[in-house]
Amino acid sequence: MLRILTLSLVVCWVLMAPAFSAPQVDVQVLAENRGDLPFQPSADDDINLNVATMTSPTPWHPVNTNPADQEAAFTDGLDLGPLTGLLNDFLGGPEPIDNENVPAAVAEWYFSGPQDLYEIRVFSGNSGGRDGRIFHHYDVATTTSANPALGPFTPLIEEVIPVSTGFGSVGNPNPPGLYEAALTVVNNDSDGPMISGVTGIQVTFYMVSETSGAFRDDWDAGNGDDRDGAPPAFESPLIYEVDAFFTDQNPSAVENWSIY
Repeated sequence: MLRILTLSLVVCWVLMAPAFSAPQVDVQVLAENRGDLPFQPSADDDINLNVATMTSPTPWHPVNTNPADQEAAFTDGLDLGPLTGLLNDFLGGPEPIDNENVPAAVAEWYFSGPQDLYEIRVFSGNSGGRDGRIFHHYDVATTTSANPALGPFTPLIEEVIPVSTGFGSVGNPNPPGLYEAALTVVNNDSDGPMISGVTGIQVTFYMVSETSGAFRDDWDAGNGDDRDGAPPAFESPLIYEVDAFFTDQNPSAVENWSIY
């Protein structure tokens, strides 16, 4: 069941690479059950089975030891296990403040030739715990380099989150929280791709919560770009899937979803 509180257009802070017009977040959804999301992970998107290159140290939680639940899980379009896509906690150190503005993971996907990037979808959740790990928070960058593994990557959109009311406004306290899964969809604010000629994309994921299940930003209270007046997040999400599309997915059919 989806709980509908509001319907509003939410445009995240955007830093533009050359593109036709601004990327926007069209869908922000928290669902009580993963099957209630308006989309499910795709087995035929344009990066399906393109295994991510992880460029950050120790991205995987120590209990996530099955290779099928690691890089491959982001783009396999398959069903989920309880640890699928579980990223590591406390990446900066043992204390919450050590984790200020520290990414949980940086994933890159490289293409065999230039592509037009129309849409990105990110799914996260926690079917067992139903806690703060169901949230996600990420930035997207792209490259047009002939050797995308060497970059450089230019920011496309930043601070993508599945909660339109912002960090700290929604929680999912365990045991068990109300919500099982989250989804964001990023596409263009008009016809055409978000950006053309890209040879790779980079998604930087951040830690999202703490033991109370509240959705937290990556800054300590009053520092940097703090939005919730609380210590930085130190628990990381389970990223179920990352889908990307090189053709128009008819964004008008789903735009402006802000549902939880």
